[in-house]
Amino acid sequence: MTLHTSADAPITCAYWDELCDEDGFLALGRNRYTCDYFIYTDGTYYYAENGTTGNLDYGGPNNLGGVTGTNFRDVFQAVLTNLDAGKIGIGVGTFEWDDDILIDDRKTIVGAGKDSTVLRRSVVNKTITLQSGVAWTESIHLMDMTIHGNNLAGTLVSVNSGRSVTLDRVRITSSTGVGLHVPFGSWATVINRCWFDQCDVGALLEANFVQMVNSVSRYNITTNVRITSAGSAVRLIDSVIEKATAAGSYNLEIQGGASEIIAGHVIRGCWLEDAAAGGGNIKIFNRTVADICGVKIMLCEFSEDETSIWIEEATDTKIIANHFGGVGTGINIRASASTTLIQDNELDSTTPFTNAGTGTLILYNPGYNPVAASTPAVGASPVTYGPYTYPMYIEVSGGTVTSVTVRTVASGLLSGGWMLYPGDTCVIVYAVVPVVKLWPQ
Repeated sequence: MTLHTSADAPITCAYWDELCDEDGFLALGRNRYTCDYFIYTDGTYYYAENGTTGNLDYGGPNNLGGVTGTNFRDVFQAVLTNLDAGKIGIGVGTFEWDDDILIDDRKTIVGAGKDSTVLRRSVVNKTITLQSGVAWTESIHLMDMTIHGNNLAGTLVSVNSGRSVTLDRVRITSSTGVGLHVPFGSWATVINRCWFDQCDVGALLEANFVQMVNSVSRYNITTNVRITSAGSAVRLIDSVIEKATAAGSYNLEIQGGASEIIAGHVIRGCWLEDAAAGGGNIKIFNRTVADICGVKIMLCEFSEDETSIWIEEATDTKIIANHFGGVGTGINIRASASTTLIQDNELDSTTPFTNAGTGTLILYNPGYNPVAASTPAVGASPVTYGPYTYPMYIEVSGGTVTSVTVRTVASGLLSGGWMLYPGDTCVIVYAVVPVVKLWPQ
């Protein structure tokens, strides 16, 4: 077999199969791909080579298959339309597209690596749409390439109502609109080892069961990732979400709407830092009718000079086992938030949190609580302790105590210790002032 480069002659599908490794780069490889079609360019024309026959079916200087060889989009779309199912390889180079591209179900599209294969939009408001079928077997895989918006308006990549779409090692960049849009109605989209940057919104996730893993979204303008509408069970796992650039922007937005209930989202093991002035890392907001409920933020690292987490109009938010650093506010719970659990976090921010919400539980956060016992001045009898927003251990000793009532029930004891849980009170009636000690838990 004669060895060629994409600049001077066809690279056969067999050659692609031999050389494309698991990272997509052209080197003697381990995880080899076979191609039903291979698309490449010589710098002037685009060619689509049939992996079964070895023939050039579309494009080239002779406009094979009736397809203009100087137009990558038309060559690519001809392959997509006429291939029922299979794998399409795209070689090294920059491939400009000037119209919408539809990738339908049972297709795998493989580039030569995100730094080697670049699909660059040349006309505003043109989108690559991934439209899988309703059956789980009707999947789409997009891998090992960069999709470049050329700083033009419009959504760059969209997943259109289907199941089982996977993006792996794909960079989506440079759109003044949305980089990736996964709308409501789609199911089971996996975003693995992808990169989003220099878009207005890096990734807009509105669907059910979207999972973003080991990915990076940074240097986007309005926000790096936005979760919104009626979608549920979005997972952001082991990813870096940082450095949104517009003043007042947040790195991650979880946004409600007029009638939606957003439920079950999980942010786990992520790194979030350095939003623009006036913004922060995570903002949970904008319920107008229904609650944003059940968001879980766990095992994340926050470093922020503004606000790490802003919560309003949300219920049952759980913030567990994270680390908060920076000179800003760790967690800001607004008056419209309810039933927020803050537990087992390291709160090293200059201001660990502010809390105006109802039903907030603050438990076992090193650096904030538990803390050493306080011995407050005892007020006039009867004196009431609580309710607190976190568990409080109270100890009563000395003096002349007449009664101790905990949770509206007389304890029958005149000294001792009791655990007050959030919402509980302890009422002490005395003749001579006792000593009271309090231990936040």
